[in-house]
Amino acid sequence: MPVSQYDHLTAPRGSGSSSSLVWAAAFALLCGCGPGEPAPPPRPPEVSLEDVQARAWRGADLAASGTADRVVYRRDTGSVTATNAHVDIPRPVPPDLSLSAPTLAGDLRSRVWKGEGGVVLTRGDAVARTPSARFAESDGMVRGDEPVEIVGPGYRMSGPAFTADPRTGDLRIRGGVRLRADGKAP
Repeated sequence: MPVSQYDHLTAPRGSGSSSSLVWAAAFALLCGCGPGEPAPPPRPPEVSLEDVQARAWRGADLAASGTADRVVYRRDTGSVTATNAHVDIPRPVPPDLSLSAPTLAGDLRSRVWKGEGGVVLTRGDAVARTPSARFAESDGMVRGDEPVEIVGPGYRMSGPAFTADPRTGDLRIRGGVRLRADGKAP
C-alpha cells in the first residue's frame, strides 16, 4: 500500500533551512498548546420545581402535606431544599401540627430534615417560634437546640431548647422554662 505524502512530515533533502523551518513551526504550535483555563466543574444533576404542592403517604394514611415556593432535588445525593416551605402533619385528634420555615433542607434517603431561617410550629392556638429545628423519621421527633418561645391564649413560655412530638402534638421545653401566665413578654 503506498504511503501518502501527508502521512509523515519531512523536509525536502538538501534544504536545511526548510527542515529548520518545519521544526520551528512544530515547536511553536506545541508551545501554544498549554493547559489553558481549567474547565468549570460540572453542575450537579438536579431537578428544580416551582409552586410545589406535595403529599406523603404511609400506606393508605396521609402522613404529611405541604407547599413550597421552590424545591430543588439533587438526583446524585438525594438532597432536597425547599424555599418558603409549609408542612401540615395530621394527628389522630385535632388540631393538626403545622411547620413553616423559609428554608427546609433534607435527605430523601436518610429522611432527616432541617428547617432554618425562623421556624414556626403551630398547633391550634399555640405558636412556637425558634431559629431552626430538625426532624428525623427514625424517631419521629422535631428538635430544636436554639431558644424557643411558645405563645398561646393567656400565656407565653420560653426556653433554650425543645422537643416536639408530631404524633401527640406535645412540645417539651428542655433546659429550663420561663412562663408568663398573663401573655406578656418575659
